Amino acid sequence: MHKIYYLTGDLGEIAPDGCIYHRGRTDFQVKIRGNRVDLLEVEAALLEVDGISQVAAVAHTNDHFQVNIVAYIEGELTDSQVIREKLQSCVPIHMIPSQFVFMESLPRTLSGKIDRRSLPPPDIGPSRKTDSKKDLPDYSDVQEQIFRIWKDVLNVGQIGLHDHFVEFGGDSLKAMIILARLNRRFGIQLSLRSLFDFGTVSQTAEVIQTLLQADNKSCSSEAQL
Repeated sequence: MHKIYYLTGDLGEIAPDGCIYHRGRTDFQVKIRGNRVDLLEVEAALLEVDGISQVAAVAHTNDHFQVNIVAYIEGELTDSQVIREKLQSCVPIHMIPSQFVFMESLPRTLSGKIDRRSLPPPDIGPSRKTDSKKDLPDYSDVQEQIFRIWKDVLNVGQIGLHDHFVEFGGDSLKAMIILARLNRRFGIQLSLRSLFDFGTVSQTAEVIQTLLQADNKSCSSEAQL
């Protein structure tokens, strides 16, 4: 077989039958939901976060053929939600990794560089433990409704209260669908930005409850008048 390099930076391979197969890229650029992302820029942003000493950002294709960014992190900070909140203020949403894998030390080559080929495959779903009904039986009605909508749109069986929806492949399109269903179900006007900023079931429920309480107070005031 003969390897060929496309001018765009794609790495291809010609099989004996003449077919050309895509084998990745020669650089660290990937396309995430239609956006070109340089993984080195993602790593640079992560290294600016206190508590992260080393990082490797790689592209991973899931079972639904969606390309997501997985960040392998070495350091004291092991809270994916904190890291995601830090990144939201400095990079676009499509550059924020969908998964964070925390390791005591990243594998290295003999020369001391990070050995990306030796990184373990990411687990399916979020890196943290997912809540279950047995762990937390007292869900509120609002949380229950959010769970149902998320599971249907994201096509997953289990979601925890504190799991961010991008960890399950949530993107702008799915966010719009979720947003429309939430607004229709609760009769509110939740913004798309709010869904990304408060992207866990727990946080989204708090925002919705605040909006519902504000609407109830407004209706009470109008009734008194």
